[in-house]
Amino acid sequence: MKIPIKQIFREFYLLNNRLSLVEKVIYGLVSIALVRAVYLTIINLSNKVIIYVLANYQIIFAIFFGTLAILIFGLGFYLYISRAKHKANSLDESSIDDDINETRNIYTKGGNYTENLNGDQIEI
Repeated sequence: MKIPIKQIFREFYLLNNRLSLVEKVIYGLVSIALVRAVYLTIINLSNKVIIYVLANYQIIFAIFFGTLAILIFGLGFYLYISRAKHKANSLDESSIDDDINETRNIYTKGGNYTENLNGDQIEI
């Protein structure tokens, strides 16, 4: 959402021109008090947050790192389970099982066959 800042300043300028000097001073003082109150509220809240964090930093770190460890463990467990499911599905659907269960024949008709081969070289 685009905020028309230029239009807001134009309307504020036109409103400010219609006010008398006394009204301008009063609104100026009220706006200064408002800005000061907002500033002091932000400072006080930030001081309270800093004091709380410094007093309880061990618990905060324990909760943060514990949550992080649980998330990492959960992600690892999820990836392990999904990999196991993927392997099971890929083995069920593949044609590797057909090739493994097929009988294999070694034809030894013709040629010389010796059970013990001595030496460093085999000549075919």
